Amino acid sequence: METVETNVEDGVFVLRLNRPKKYNALNVEMIRDVRAALGEANEREDVRCILITGNGRAFCAGADLTVGPLGTDPQDSRGIAIAHAFEYRWNPMMKDLANTKVPTVAYVNGIAAGGGVGLALACDMVIMAESSRFRLVFVPQLGILPDLGVTQSLTRAVGRQQAMGILFLGEDVPARRAHAMGLVWEVLADDAGYAGALARA
Repeated sequence: METVETNVEDGVFVLRLNRPKKYNALNVEMIRDVRAALGEANEREDVRCILITGNGRAFCAGADLTVGPLGTDPQDSRGIAIAHAFEYRWNPMMKDLANTKVPTVAYVNGIAAGGGVGLALACDMVIMAESSRFRLVFVPQLGILPDLGVTQSLTRAVGRQQAMGILFLGEDVPARRAHAMGLVWEVLADDAGYAGALARA
């Protein structure tokens, strides 16, 4: 697997998104590798928890928009291509994450944007580094509905009014504000964040 790195530390299966130059944006290969890594974690008897984080300065910037709707047939209409990408790539990855045999923890170590927010919020527990933040610009900048379950996970976590404000305005949500809103479990100092998240996992 080239786009993710995995290892097991004291019973914790660590899954690192590994496209740091692209802020760990999700492409076809990364979706495939994340699914493979989750499958491996499920099969191991020595794993009690899965910890997902990112290499470099970002957790995950969401979809890699430089490749179109994730490798679909270029002759398809945009609508068909997007529907195909969700049915055969995005949704299966999120279902795999939802159906893991052990708890999942997201350690947001930098920017989490778009689908990267959905990926984090799909985990059972979210821990953020002090300098990290969420960014959801689907509506104000792209004019589209949020993906990867954000409309559901965000609303359930913070309530309808807070969720609508975040989605409509597209303002960054810094770690401390996310914690105050009940969006994440804990905020840790940057230099101790990974170790702290690993200890809690």
